[in-house]
Amino acid sequence: MEIRPTAVVVLLSVLNDYPVTEVPGGLQIQIGDGYGDERRRLLFQFHIPQVASLGPARIADVVLRYVSVGENLVAHETTIPVVVNLVSADEAAARHLNREVVDEVILLQAARARREATELADAGDYDTARRVLESAVDALRRTEVGSHRAAELAEEAEKLTGHFGTMDSSAYTALTRKQMRNESWRRNRGRPS
Repeated sequence: MEIRPTAVVVLLSVLNDYPVTEVPGGLQIQIGDGYGDERRRLLFQFHIPQVASLGPARIADVVLRYVSVGENLVAHETTIPVVVNLVSADEAAARHLNREVVDEVILLQAARARREATELADAGDYDTARRVLESAVDALRRTEVGSHRAAELAEEAEKLTGHFGTMDSSAYTALTRKQMRNESWRRNRGRPS
């Protein structure tokens, strides 16, 4: 997949932890193999520094390339324009955030927290590792209220809470590390852990 921002946009980051390569005009993200009706979410962040006018504007194109496997191998390419409706700051403040996007951002942040906690525990800083996990659990619990994905957010919070007890020198093991890294990797790759 490629993300190609227009000239008025700055692509700040891809929130998932897929391999990313700079290519002329944007970024290429390797999302790996997909199977059947598998669904993947890819989140990226833009900054629009100056807007010439309000209203609908194309800010990027997302180019998806894939090969379908069957009797024959068939290469496909689809370009999807990213169009936003640019509104005044007052009007934007009055709008509700897209809950699906908010939920996914919180889940990706929890995956990053798990990875950061693993790195801290590897360095022997168990107290900070536990605080990182606690902060992620708090964010998951706050977001869970009113979410269509409340059960998934609660499950993620429970998994992180389960790791609290492993954040000390006697309980943190190679198996704990592997489990936490695997859970983080799966979430960042759009595969629930």
